[in-house]
Amino acid sequence: MASKLKTFSGVALVGGLVAAVVTAIALRADDVPTKSGAPRASVKAESSEISPPALRSPASVASSATERSGAEVSKPLRTLNEIMASHADSDPRLDTELLHLDEPTKKLFRRRYESIEREQQNDRGTIVFLLGRNIASFEDVQFLISVLKEKPCLSLENCDTPAARTNSHEAPSDISLVYAQAVTLVSFEKFLTTAHDASLKSAVIESVRSARQSHSATIARLSDKLVATFDRTTK
Repeated sequence: MASKLKTFSGVALVGGLVAAVVTAIALRADDVPTKSGAPRASVKAESSEISPPALRSPASVASSATERSGAEVSKPLRTLNEIMASHADSDPRLDTELLHLDEPTKKLFRRRYESIEREQQNDRGTIVFLLGRNIASFEDVQFLISVLKEKPCLSLENCDTPAARTNSHEAPSDISLVYAQAVTLVSFEKFLTTAHDASLKSAVIESVRSARQSHSATIARLSDKLVATFDRTTK
């Protein structure tokens, strides 16, 4: 299978770091272990029988409103699960239905990220990409910082066990093993160039400075590049 870099519906993520990531390696679609299927969010079907308004109690009206609200929130999660299950990196819904995320949806996506095994770097990176272009609060920043601090994955078969090296050009710091962290840095680069909240920007750049000491040579190099760019443009 030909290798391909996840570009998310053909949209370039952001300048400098993307070039470094592309140079490092194109993430192979066949490097990502096939999942048995992502869990689908359960949505309770609405009854086709409509009760007369006079017979509906206040409690039933409140319950119905809650169900509708839950269905609205869970729809983006269902869409996300469908995209990850199909491995359709160019699914247009990434840039339409999942372009802007509200706070309840972001919370669901963060929980979904935590439920995905570390070896599924492609899926984890997809969620980080979606959350990374919707940074609006300290909670958003803190989540992405926690991703950046994750231990590097040593192998897509088992993150805790190094893969047998069959090619002298292959390295344990390969971008496919730290894809979620690499996407986090790309998200941070864009945030630092567009955001106006000084406190959030400070938290982001300090986390990137720390990431220069990452055990992953790839993340350390990308972090160093981002810090150098930030320091140069803020002098």
